Amino acid sequence: MVKLLTIFNLLAGAASIAGLYVTLNLGYVPYMLMVTFGLSLGLSGYVLFVPGTRIERNVSSKVRRFALPGYPDELVIQSGEFSLTGFGLAVVRFDQPFAETPTVEVVNEKNNRGYAPVVKEVTPHQVIFHRDAMSAPAEGQTFTWVARGLPLKPKG
Repeated sequence: MVKLLTIFNLLAGAASIAGLYVTLNLGYVPYMLMVTFGLSLGLSGYVLFVPGTRIERNVSSKVRRFALPGYPDELVIQSGEFSLTGFGLAVVRFDQPFAETPTVEVVNEKNNRGYAPVVKEVTPHQVIFHRDAMSAPAEGQTFTWVARGLPLKPKG
């Protein structure tokens, strides 16, 4: 999967560069297209046949960031927003329950640095956020969360 994504990115990048070159020169230049295609084909062969290349490691790190060990095809990602006022708790119920406890994180603080909440408790059905800041503002603040985990499959 990672090799396929890496090769696709190389071909897409080469096509973009060739298209930009042709557009800027307002003419059709077949030799430049052939050189660009040849370079991308050579890099694709390099990624395909040489294990652990730097290009492949770069793509692999991005894929692993959102994958669960052993379950990359079944991963469910849910996200949403919640608000907190002062100190307190925010309880968020998931739209679709997870089979196991998911990984939950606050990904966008929307300029609320220093007042970011922490995950207090996570179950397959909900997450509870809590803010520990010493001087939390009295007005409501909005935060974005992301949960990743395995989907709950119906019995049957």
